[in-house]
Amino acid sequence: MAGALLASAVQAAPHLSLAHRDLLATFTPALRLGAGRLGEVLFCHATPRSDEEIITSATSDEHLAAALAHQPARLIVAGHTHVQLDRSVGEQRFINAGSVGMPYEDEPGAYWVLLDERVSLRRTSYDYAAAAEAINRSGYPQAQEMVRECLLEPIGSVEATRFFDELARARDCPAHARMSSLRAIVTLAPVGALISSLAVSGRRP
Repeated sequence: MAGALLASAVQAAPHLSLAHRDLLATFTPALRLGAGRLGEVLFCHATPRSDEEIITSATSDEHLAAALAHQPARLIVAGHTHVQLDRSVGEQRFINAGSVGMPYEDEPGAYWVLLDERVSLRRTSYDYAAAAEAINRSGYPQAQEMVRECLLEPIGSVEATRFFDELARARDCPAHARMSSLRAIVTLAPVGALISSLAVSGRRP
């Protein structure tokens, strides 16, 4: 399964320049922004303490509280599992915005969150046939699997939540989870090293 992700890295790497890598290097693990009446919002990938921690609807309140501990923000918005989620523990609220491009939901669409006067989990429809055609033409090694699992035969939030919850309980070390051949379970370090070595056509002066 690791080979599938490495094949994707090999395909993507030639499209990345040193400028792209420099831009990515400026990203921070977490970002705090004000959101009007909602107050300060903490944005992160998985949880404030880890880019790889798994939070689902099945996660215990105790685990969620520990993941959000020592954070002054009462609203935390994350992603990682690609499944929309709205949970509260104590005085804190944890939102998973979902995924625009690769959602694990019951229906295809772009899943996102709107923050204005309140928190609104949203889904936007688009031309799925055109998207499937574009993905299949992209040269992405797992294009067919992505089209099937995200557009034609959606994995569904229940199956995705079960998968991620079992992974969270079973794994002994941080890993990145993907389902089937599109979702190989590997550590990210080898892929990051591969992209670093392939993406640069020249060195800095």
